Amino acid sequence: LRYDPELGNIATCGQHVLIPSTESVLPEAFQPKLTVDPEQRCLLAHALPDRLVLFPTTKGSSLRPDSAQLSSLHQDDQSGLRAPFNIQAWSQLRLHHVTDVAFLGGYHQPTMACLGQAKPSWGGCISERSQESSVLIFVLDVTRQVRLIWATHGLPDDAFRILPMPPPISGVFSISPNSVTYLKEHGSSISQALNMAALERKALAEKSEKSSMRNESKLDILLADCSAVVLSPTVILFSIHPSGRLYLAHLVLTGRDAVTDIVWTSPAQHMPAWSMCCSRGEDFVCLVDTIGAVSLLRAQVSKKKLPGTLQPLKRMRLHEPGEVPLKPTEKLKELMDLHEQLRDAFRFLRSYTFERIDELPSTGPLQSLQLWCNDRGEENQSLGTQRFIACGGTDSKGSLQIMQRAVPLEEQVEFDLP
Repeated sequence: LRYDPELGNIATCGQHVLIPSTESVLPEAFQPKLTVDPEQRCLLAHALPDRLVLFPTTKGSSLRPDSAQLSSLHQDDQSGLRAPFNIQAWSQLRLHHVTDVAFLGGYHQPTMACLGQAKPSWGGCISERSQESSVLIFVLDVTRQVRLIWATHGLPDDAFRILPMPPPISGVFSISPNSVTYLKEHGSSISQALNMAALERKALAEKSEKSSMRNESKLDILLADCSAVVLSPTVILFSIHPSGRLYLAHLVLTGRDAVTDIVWTSPAQHMPAWSMCCSRGEDFVCLVDTIGAVSLLRAQVSKKKLPGTLQPLKRMRLHEPGEVPLKPTEKLKELMDLHEQLRDAFRFLRSYTFERIDELPSTGPLQSLQLWCNDRGEENQSLGTQRFIACGGTDSKGSLQIMQRAVPLEEQVEFDLP
């Protein structure tokens, strides 16, 4: 689609069939997904659980074929998409099915993260295969091949989403209903239990070489079917279903990119959301709630103090008790001031508060729709121009609307029903 800001309309530039007619019925509970490379070099469609469709773009030089092959490929000049190719879950990724996909930033070539399982699971084997999910990181090269860079195995079998973290943190944030896991190519991973249901997986998770499950079950947070969006390199916003309570997950750093813990806070606001997206400047969050209304939130930066167990160590004494302190030099004063600034930076977390500044109402689920009673003088209205009165929405979001079709219908045939 292409948006024309002058006319305010949307034009269709191209259309591609992702699923053949023989496979037109999607599996139950499967949600297709569309994601774009951060550098806009390619577009990835998660069309089926075992199939990914990749569309190189005219900007994707790393996926651009040579000049000899270019003439034989279909190219849509309007949409900027080149001929797609399929990525099969088992033959190319060695996964039985793919649960979620995302593009990672900071790589020279388009790089995608895939969350999936190598073996199918069913109700009778959950206790034996509670740690069967894997996250695989692949790079896409010019020969239309996928090459594995690094992988992490032994994740909870109910993990359903991965979030790519922006630089300088990088890595992948995996979400399951009862726990979260931060994964990185170099360095140890962090897994955190958020309720009592995740504790039974703790013994299995601690057997992993790069992961250790931390007990934070006192939080009693359930992330099933939640919505999440990355606000900044160290903060992730969650909307929990069905209550809609907002939570912030803070990644605690000990260096420039070394994550040592995850701290959860809540701005004490309730906004049920099916999906969320964030502006590039971290200033606004667009939220689509469960009844279809669209809200625009302003994110205001605030600070929260770290728990005492994560506070930096106390300053060392420069002299023993009873000794006369020496007068510090100018260089030492500069170093002490810098040290104090760094201590203050690691004593507080970057947090946010949210304010709803705009809302686009929606009809939501229509509870009732009836024909409007024609006024006098409107007896000879054209077919299809009658007015309708509708009652939609729920609770305080409810509304009463009158709708009318502007373009009349053309009557082709008329017949009596038996």
